[in-house]
Amino acid sequence: MSKYFLIFIIVLSFISCKKNTVDPNLLDGDWEFITPKTIYDKESDVSTTYYQSDFRFEQDSVFKINDGFFQRIDNNNSQNYKYMGQKSKFYVDHDSLYILNLTTNKYFSQKISNLSKDTLALYDTEYNQTFYFKKKKIKKATQIHLTQITLSLAPCFGACPISSISIDSKGNIIYFGESNTPNIGLFKGKLDEKIFQEIILELNKIRFMELENKYSVGNVTDLPSLSVSFIEDKKIIKTIYDYGNSAPRNLKGILNNIIYCYQDANLKKTEYDYPVLNPGFPPQFLLNSSEAFYLQTLLFKATKTDTKFITKYNQISTMILPENFDYENYKEMERKIETDGRFFKLEDKNHKYTIFDIGFDFFKINKSFSAN
Repeated sequence: MSKYFLIFIIVLSFISCKKNTVDPNLLDGDWEFITPKTIYDKESDVSTTYYQSDFRFEQDSVFKINDGFFQRIDNNNSQNYKYMGQKSKFYVDHDSLYILNLTTNKYFSQKISNLSKDTLALYDTEYNQTFYFKKKKIKKATQIHLTQITLSLAPCFGACPISSISIDSKGNIIYFGESNTPNIGLFKGKLDEKIFQEIILELNKIRFMELENKYSVGNVTDLPSLSVSFIEDKKIIKTIYDYGNSAPRNLKGILNNIIYCYQDANLKKTEYDYPVLNPGFPPQFLLNSSEAFYLQTLLFKATKTDTKFITKYNQISTMILPENFDYENYKEMERKIETDGRFFKLEDKNHKYTIFDIGFDFFKINKSFSAN
């Protein structure tokens, strides 16, 4: 009996002391997906969509995937997804990498077929394919301070969400959902201020001010688009327009954190009796949607005044449309807006006029966005 027990102990010790065949410390850092020559192989029916996200391995076994984890909500709406965030957990066992999928709360694995200080190769047994990544070179982060970020999702040919969101350094959030989103209407709420600061930190890491102002897939139509504006004090210091989800991968993950941060806020629906600005102030200005929404957030907190002014710009806009709105009555929702850049005269739902003061000339301080 003691002989067999001794053999069992020896075998158990051998198994428990078996070391990893790769050095997990080499995983630390940011990894970039290397696009293969053939993204889609018709014969093997393998799609590399999931693997085209960049990711990061951090201390304390933290795994951060750039595109984030999404959980589909089963309510017969294919566009309704819950954003689960970017950070998860990982561990290495022998020659395999195990990552916790936040949507299933289960670990999935790939074999580490190669790992060096600058190269990572993961073999997926399900697809019988190897995916390659290279370690990103670390650039010195910028130190740009922002006070507010606004982002707008534009319509497409299909059921794309149409919404705008504003977050600021004090944790204030304003969300305007127009269609194909769980929250229809105007909402306000509060976020943990750390969320805003973490977003700024990530933006500085990728040196966002050096990115292009516009990204597009080319001659393809009816794809979704978005614009995001970065505000320092009162001034828009940069706007990025992305058509067809063509922005750099390191920016996309940050944009997801902005788009879906309303899920972490205690949103409360808010009534607004005035029209919502549209981006056009012809002929002098044509704003991106996120720039117009920034101006709209200024109007939300503007003070009423009796000050007289000379109108420089005007537009016809609409009230916030209710759910299941009958567009045959669209003309009934139209209202007038007049402004000199600082003072705004708005026609309310009862066709009465009120003048609001935002405190400065928006178009003068943001003159770089005027049409040439």
